[in-house]
Amino acid sequence: MMRMLWLAVMTAVFVLGAVIAYYNTTPVALDYLGGTSQRPLIFWLLLSFVLGFAAAWLGFVIRGLKLRIELRHLRGRRGGTEPRRKTADAPPTASSAAEINPPVDDSAIPTVSPRAFRRAPIFSDRGNRSCMVHTPFSTID
Repeated sequence: MMRMLWLAVMTAVFVLGAVIAYYNTTPVALDYLGGTSQRPLIFWLLLSFVLGFAAAWLGFVIRGLKLRIELRHLRGRRGGTEPRRKTADAPPTASSAAEINPPVDDSAIPTVSPRAFRRAPIFSDRGNRSCMVHTPFSTID
C-alpha cells in the first residue's frame, strides 16, 4: 500500500514538473555576484532543488563523520580491548533481585491505589477523589 502511495505521489510531482516546464519556457533572468544569466524557470527550480538536496546530504555526511569520530574516541577512552558484543549482558541473578526489592513487611512507603490510573485527574475539581493514597497505620503520628 505504501509503495503504491509513494508511486502516486512521485508521479504527481513528475507530471506537475512537466506541466510547469511546458508552460514556462520564457527565459527568467537571475542576477548573481558573477553577473546575470537567463534560463527557463524550470532550470532555476531544478537547480535550487538539486543544490538544496546536495547541501542537506552534505550536512548528514558531516554529522555522520563527527559521530563516528566521537564513537571511536569514546571506545579508545574505554580501552578498546573488549570485542564487540552481539548480545546484551546476562540478566541479573536472583540474589541481586532480592537486594533491590525489599520485603513488603519492612516497607513503610505509602502505596498508590490503581484507582488513580482509572479516573482522569479532571474529576478532582468536582469534589471526587481521583487518587487514593493508602498509608499504613503504623506510620501515622
